[in-house]
Amino acid sequence: MAATSQFLFAVVLLSLVAHGYSQCSIDSLVITQTLTGRNVGNVPERKVSVSNTCACSQSNIKLICSGFTSTEKVDPSILNQSGSECLFNFGNSVYRDPVTFNYAAANEYPFKVSSSEIACS
Repeated sequence: MAATSQFLFAVVLLSLVAHGYSQCSIDSLVITQTLTGRNVGNVPERKVSVSNTCACSQSNIKLICSGFTSTEKVDPSILNQSGSECLFNFGNSVYRDPVTFNYAAANEYPFKVSSSEIACS
């Protein structure tokens, strides 16, 4: 009886974990941009917000950022550009609260998520 209960518990636990993973993907990371109303060197400043709509945290988020430039210095712990990719939030998890940064450019840059690591607990 105890072995059956433990087996059932393990099956339920594994199905919950698997269900959590199937609900999450890089599409769960939502990037929004808004104009702040401020100019930096006659260039409009934009605020980028990255939110995670998944029930699990996502870390080591990499954004496609080939050709990205800003007249305003972007904190490298939030957006660290290396070639055509940017490590977001120093690789730290994005869970419930959005992580934001500002940049200044004449045109909105089309940031896209290229990869992340999903962790459900």
